[in-house]
Amino acid sequence: IDAEKVHRVPNLISLPEIPDHGANYDREKTLLYVGALSTAKGTPLLIKAARYILGRDSSANLAIAVDGPLSWMVQRLARDFPERVTYHGVVHGDALSSLYSSAGAFLFPSLYESFGLSIAEALSMGLPVIAFDSTAIPEMVMDGENGVLAKPFDVRDISEKALALLSDTDERIRMSGNARRVVETLADTDRTSAILEKHYREVT
Repeated sequence: IDAEKVHRVPNLISLPEIPDHGANYDREKTLLYVGALSTAKGTPLLIKAARYILGRDSSANLAIAVDGPLSWMVQRLARDFPERVTYHGVVHGDALSSLYSSAGAFLFPSLYESFGLSIAEALSMGLPVIAFDSTAIPEMVMDGENGVLAKPFDVRDISEKALALLSDTDERIRMSGNARRVVETLADTDRTSAILEKHYREVT
């Protein structure tokens, strides 16, 4: 298909309000993952990266929400790091917003995304995103601006970048400031509606 015939229209999402956290050391050192627990979403890579990160930064924590066929991997990880890994299972509404607001960065080792709703939600809450440079992810995560991108499938690369971000408060704050601005552009209802209408008219 000719490139000029392919158009990208972002999904519409409802952006939550960002609560006032105040200073919170635990939050700064907490990574969050929200997404299905499956091979396509990179769960085996998440577990390997988590072990690497937790093994090298004794103050780092990991919170995981949602469910899937590989939830047993997360449960085993939580048993191995009982004080530092929290598995919440399926979470919705205010409880999910609370999880986003209690983290310092979003660790998302998915390999296949057509949009990445969890990424959009994390960015909207001001969380820098640590992810692989794969499929649609770079359309929302700008490396060095609102997050960091690692080589696909490279556990060491994504782990080292997560460790670097956890240890650099100023950089994390800078990326956090950029995060919501990016997703607000993507989730502009009027803009998205206008794009959709334009393309519908072109094919009628």
